[in-house]
Amino acid sequence: MAKPKLRSQSKKKNDILGVNKSVLFLLGVPLFFWFLSTFVLLFFAMLPTFGAMITERGPHRYAWICVGGLNFSGVAPYLIKLWFTGQDITDVFKILGDVWALVLIYGTAAFGWILYASIPHAVGMFMSMTSGRQVA
Repeated sequence: MAKPKLRSQSKKKNDILGVNKSVLFLLGVPLFFWFLSTFVLLFFAMLPTFGAMITERGPHRYAWICVGGLNFSGVAPYLIKLWFTGQDITDVFKILGDVWALVLIYGTAAFGWILYASIPHAVGMFMSMTSGRQVA
């Protein structure tokens, strides 16, 4: 009697979450060119998030989540503006050429770095104060 195959053995090597890589490629390439202006804006605007993803060491790696969330909140108004004006690549260069847009986009990412650096210390101080109070 033959042994039943385990689920991990029966999957092909080229499956990603149950989807074949060639299907992802066939869907991804046209979508990339269809939304090229969106991808260009997100690439240049989300550079601090990519930097946090690459440079962070340690087991938990939460900096890219903190920086990325605030960085995306800074780029979201310009992304929505781009979507409602027709997604032209010249509009992307207008947004990336606007100093105040870049200040907002990268400023929110900097605020994410500030939160990431300061919140653990604030929580540690709060925990030490509450534990000292419980001892007393």
